[in-house]
Parts: sequence; C-alpha cells; structure tokens
Amino acid sequence: CILFGDQDYKGNHHCAFLSPTIAQQLFTEAGFYPVQIQPYGDLQTDMVIEAWKPDPKTYSPVAMINGQVAKETTIRELKEPRYSDFTPTPIQQETTHPEWYGHDYFDKGELMGGYRGGYRDFPAHEVSFHHILARKPESVLELGAARGHVVTRLQNNNIHANGMDFSRHAWLTRTCDGILQWDITQAPWPFKDQTFDLCFSLNTLDHIPECLRHVVISEMKRVCKRGLHG
Repeated sequence: CILFGDQDYKGNHHCAFLSPTIAQQLFTEAGFYPVQIQPYGDLQTDMVIEAWKPDPKTYSPVAMINGQVAKETTIRELKEPRYSDFTPTPIQQETTHPEWYGHDYFDKGELMGGYRGGYRDFPAHEVSFHHILARKPESVLELGAARGHVVTRLQNNNIHANGMDFSRHAWLTRTCDGILQWDITQAPWPFKDQTFDLCFSLNTLDHIPECLRHVVISEMKRVCKRGLHG
C-alpha cells in the first residue's frame, strides 16, 4: 500500500517508488552534486533528499585515483551509493566511511567508534586554543573543525578563523559561523592562495587515506603560510 498504493480503484496507485540507491542514481545522472540522503520519521521508512547543482566553472566529474585520472569504467565500478549523511566521491568510497561521521559518530560514539558520551566542548579544545595563541596568528584555518569549539574561541578573541569539516551533521550543529562543510581531500579548497596565517588540525590527519594525503598537504601549503598539527 505505502509503496504502490491501495490499487482498489483506477488511478489509486503509485507508478514508482524511490529507494536511497535509486534516488542517488537519478540525482547524480541529472548533474547534482553532492546528493545527501537521510532517513526520516520514527521508523525511518521515509527519506529526505538534499541535492545541489555544482558551479560548472569549478566542478569536474573526473575522479582522481592515486594522482591519475580514472577511466570511465573504473569510475562506474566504484560508484556504490551509500545511505549516509554525505555522498562520497568514487575514490572516497574505497578509502573512507562517510556514514561514521553522522549523528551516530558524534552522539553515539560508543556504538560507532566515535566519541564516548558524545562530542562536546572538551578541555583539550582549551589547551589547543592556548597553543595556537602562543604562535600569535593573524588568522587561522582549522581542518576537521567538527562543531567549531576551537574556532569559536579564536573568533571570541578577535582572531579571524574559519574551519572545514567533512560532516554534514557537524555543520548543522556548529557552535559558530565560519565553519564550512568540505571534504579536504578535494582540491582546490575554496580559498585563495595564502589566505590564512596558520593552518591547525587535531586528530584529523589520521583520518585521511594515505593515497590522498598529498592533496591535503598541497592545499595546506597553498592556502596557509604555516601549520600546527597534532
């Protein structure tokens, strides 16, 4: 009944139904990126689909694997849609697990290998903040900023600060402005050369697949003058 209608009289039927996999394929083929699909409702039998049309001037659908342009057949083989907070690129589907960085990862960590007791403003954020201050930065870009607790401290001290994080959930629950939802393994980052004085990260680089670390480090060098990473 829910999927195809009661069909108890002419016209009382649904011609099709959408699964996350079907929706992902349809929106991707129509040129949308990223496509984000989340379960909806108490029973999670429905879904919410958010999709964006990329800027044709900057978007390229070509996948890079180990620095080489992947063949079209390789890209097609790697495209396995995920029912998650974030739709990964083909190379990410082989090397990362985007579903780990949703609500469960941040708020039910003991079940998902994330944060026990939930992600909150830990004392380590205050320690990191003072390490940054000791370097007297003019501006800061934090990678893997999550909800932005360190960025918030910097902004409250009149330091220009921005953050980038892969997680849609972290962006939705951010504690300040200036947090950008962005996969840092995707270049170029949306900043001009040498925009920031200091690039900061804590417990972030260990989440980057080895085959993509050169992309992240190259963008660090391009966008920031110096770095502090823990």
